Amino acid sequence: MPSTPRYKLPYISTLIITVITAILLLIFGAQGNNTGYDFSSYKDVNYLVTTVTDGDTLKVSLNGHTETVRLIGVDTPELDSTNPYTVCVAQAAKARLQELAGQQYIALMDDTTQSNRDRYHRLLRYVIDGKAVDVGKQLLLEGLAEEYTYKSDYTDKAEYITAEKTAKLNKTGMWGTELCAAYK
Repeated sequence: MPSTPRYKLPYISTLIITVITAILLLIFGAQGNNTGYDFSSYKDVNYLVTTVTDGDTLKVSLNGHTETVRLIGVDTPELDSTNPYTVCVAQAAKARLQELAGQQYIALMDDTTQSNRDRYHRLLRYVIDGKAVDVGKQLLLEGLAEEYTYKSDYTDKAEYITAEKTAKLNKTGMWGTELCAAYK
């Protein structure tokens, strides 16, 4: 069996490393970006989150006044539930939304398939943080939210359903045994 000439070995090893790196970048993305969004392309990345109300609702400073924003495609447990486990998960979702977006400048993306506002008059938007992370999708991936469709399908629904299925498969957050274990 003929052997590989010595001068080709460095080329082959470099090629293998390059291919492996490319595959890993495709699988995991770069710097936590779980979307195809390019944050630098947003024209209006000047919405300061002033308050995180719960795991799927926040308030932003918008044109000199405060506007309530409901994340498209996700639903988190309610903080005022009578079930202690539900309240625990709701608190975890709110705390994570605070980490991802609280007191930070974010981008708000509308979805032309959705109403501008919900029945409570909240803006319906995707929330993208300063690292170009789709916050709603991240909550789903971490098992802190469930996919939720308001009235009609939204653009990123398939991705959101996949994110929720991933969390369930990995037993992450509310789908696992560790989060709020004392209340299960």
